[in-house]
Amino acid sequence: QKTEERRTSIIMERQQRMEKHQERSDAIRLNKDNAYETKMAVLRERADHATELSEHVKNKVRVKLFLKSKMTELRMDRHHQSMMQAKRASEYQRKQVEGRLDRASAVLERADRERSRIATDKSKIKHKVLEERIYVQTLVDNFH
Repeated sequence: QKTEERRTSIIMERQQRMEKHQERSDAIRLNKDNAYETKMAVLRERADHATELSEHVKNKVRVKLFLKSKMTELRMDRHHQSMMQAKRASEYQRKQVEGRLDRASAVLERADRERSRIATDKSKIKHKVLEERIYVQTLVDNFH
């Protein structure tokens, strides 16, 4: 009788330990999933922000280039008597536009690098989460 009670007691304790372990495992998995989702939301937000910045810069440069070209055209029309002066003004305007294009290109390259870094981070995080899930699953499988 006592042996049977002892055996029942041991079985109950094991079952309680397994339930506690399962609860802990579930809580850990939930925390990791929540952290992953939060990180992914941040990364998506960063990527969206980088895209918005890129589009804003592109549009701003287009408008500036359009306005500059119109101004250059008006100046050339106004000063057609002196061809040499018009040529120098045009060259000056072209250099300014190229400088702005170079600066805009640098901004776009930075945005592209940031977008690439975010994509790389996202991939690394996905891989880590997958490894952690496999690890937790292995622990759970080995526990049984």
